[in-house]
Amino acid sequence: MLLALLLIASLSQVQAAEPPTGSRESLDPWDPDDLAREEPLAPPPPSRLNVGTLVGENLIYWYQRRLSSQSPDRCPFLISCSNYALCAVRQHGFLWGTINFIDRNMYRENPGMWRYYPATESAQRGLKLDDTFYLTASSEVPPLYIPPVDTQVRGDGFAEALLREGDYYRAITEYKRRMFLYPQDSTYCLMQIARAYCRSAKYQSAVEYASLALERPDLSAQQRSDANLTVGLCYMGLHLPILSWQYFNAAGTLDTVGVNALCMGWLLATEGKWKVAHAVFQQVARAHVGDTLGSSALKLSTLASQGPYLPHKSPAIAVALSTVLPGAGQMYGGHGYDALQAFLMTSSFAFASYGVYRYEREPGRHLRYTYLAVGITSLFHAANILSAQRTASYYNWRQRNDHLIRIQELILPHIF
Repeated sequence: MLLALLLIASLSQVQAAEPPTGSRESLDPWDPDDLAREEPLAPPPPSRLNVGTLVGENLIYWYQRRLSSQSPDRCPFLISCSNYALCAVRQHGFLWGTINFIDRNMYRENPGMWRYYPATESAQRGLKLDDTFYLTASSEVPPLYIPPVDTQVRGDGFAEALLREGDYYRAITEYKRRMFLYPQDSTYCLMQIARAYCRSAKYQSAVEYASLALERPDLSAQQRSDANLTVGLCYMGLHLPILSWQYFNAAGTLDTVGVNALCMGWLLATEGKWKVAHAVFQQVARAHVGDTLGSSALKLSTLASQGPYLPHKSPAIAVALSTVLPGAGQMYGGHGYDALQAFLMTSSFAFASYGVYRYEREPGRHLRYTYLAVGITSLFHAANILSAQRTASYYNWRQRNDHLIRIQELILPHIF
């Protein structure tokens, strides 16, 4: 239903001047049910609007309030299809936003998506497509999830037991209570709170408490190194490697173990400097022969040497293939179900357009429905080409990201 509304409006899109101030702010983008399901916030409105964008938004609002909210069957995904359409329309404009929505709703939601895209469980809804890759310009990239490391936490207190069990928020509460009751332990508690927040992927809070710990004059050299490593790791989690450099460098002047060198190599690998990262890991491996750090560094150097030779798909080739034969670019990118759906949808509309044309080409008939059918077919074919380009780009991104995760998993146990 939503797709039909968007298709009809996209074919009649008209550009206009900027609307009066306040016409947008009075609209509520999310229905109450979606708010209860912790739907991500919509991207900020663009600096200039047009009639097509406003028409698209109002159609989506009407659909959410009048149809979607009354249906017993809720969209199982976060972000929902209608809210994805809203984000796409705001980011790309109505016509190109509709093409983005067709790509997501008609080509990427299929039985193969469980294999193609990382799906995460949600308490309110079932699964989530990796939409952040497709809408990175419209919303903040979520923090990188750094999984907690099951290492032995020193101490036998209640807070330490909670930390060992992974009950991070209760552990944080206990450490804050200890800071209030025993001010002499505040430095230790600040460090533990920062680590707990870091393990629970609350990186901004972890940076705040680790920075407070760095201001304490009673920090030992190793504690100061650990605090700098924690802050640097949190900035890595927030996709801010440029800020991680200074903290990893600061840790290097104090660290006697050599973990900071692994972190510097990780940073270099994240920036695509695989050869330099390989040299850094090799240097650590030579300096720590026979221990666990040296063994990890040796494995890391092997992974870094493989970085320049990761499998790669050309987006240009994918676009060319899908332009000639719908779905061929998706097949090239390894998404067979997406390819099948793109081929069936585009070819079906193409045959339907031809059938309408043959009916209307008789003398005395107008070609109005032929133009409508060709317009809809063009939207689906454009979405097919966009999907092919994104499939190849997503394949390359996943290969690189999975490789970096393997590097990350070898380094994290040494940080904590």
